[in-house]
Amino acid sequence: MSPEMRTGTFTAPELDDAFEQELQQMALEVSAPPLEEPREPGLGRYLQFQIKDFIKHRGAALILIALVGLWILHYNYAPMIAERAARHPDFDAGAERMLFRTIVTGGALLFGGLGSLIASVGIVSRDREGGHQKFLFAKPVRITRFYLQAFAVNGIGLLACAFLMLLLTSVAFLRPVPMVEPLLAIGATYAAVGGLVFLLSTLVRFDLAAGLMLALLSFPLREMANRGHWWAVATYWLLPPVHLLEALNPMPGPHTPSIVQMLGSLVAYGAAYVGAGLAVLKKRSIMR
Repeated sequence: MSPEMRTGTFTAPELDDAFEQELQQMALEVSAPPLEEPREPGLGRYLQFQIKDFIKHRGAALILIALVGLWILHYNYAPMIAERAARHPDFDAGAERMLFRTIVTGGALLFGGLGSLIASVGIVSRDREGGHQKFLFAKPVRITRFYLQAFAVNGIGLLACAFLMLLLTSVAFLRPVPMVEPLLAIGATYAAVGGLVFLLSTLVRFDLAAGLMLALLSFPLREMANRGHWWAVATYWLLPPVHLLEALNPMPGPHTPSIVQMLGSLVAYGAAYVGAGLAVLKKRSIMR
């Protein structure tokens, strides 16, 4: 019998250093806080696909429309100027410059309106119809951020196409063209009209037809409101105030809105439409 047992005492054997370190590591792992949930992956990996999608399905169509419009203008401009000079003896170089600026600005506004529809149509509805959302959102990506980024990419792409159109116009006619004001107007048009189509894209299938109809309806509805019809007064403010594009008129009148008023109103409407569309995406599932 050992001395320890005779005296009634027992001494535990000393732990091996490696084993003691392993126990300490296990204790740290147990006491460590739980791992955080995986963060939402960055949307940057989708950016290149959204840019390619715009170039392939929207940008190509916009450039084609711009080239056709530029060819028509370039082909008919000289005969039109000659005819006008023959009919109006006082048609001088200053009047010709004013006419050219008016035509280019009007063409840019027309391009901006049509381009806003093309750039914003189907941003949400196309994914729902094709079933692409099942693959896009298989990973934890916030739907609202994804579609907000798509809306921004398409808007920037539209402005890039508009800038290229104006640059080609300047080269084709070998003369300067207005740049800043038309681009501002096109951006504001996209914010308002494109924002309306974006909202419709979250609600209905035929967002292009509905957006075009409502944008055009804003003109007669505003006229009816000015005449005092109560039903027009109660509803015209829901539609984008595209009549404010009159601010680019080279010969403004006493009631012509200012550029600042045009930009502020159209951008405010666009922000409201996009915000409403994002709210719909949060409440309404597109996984159908």
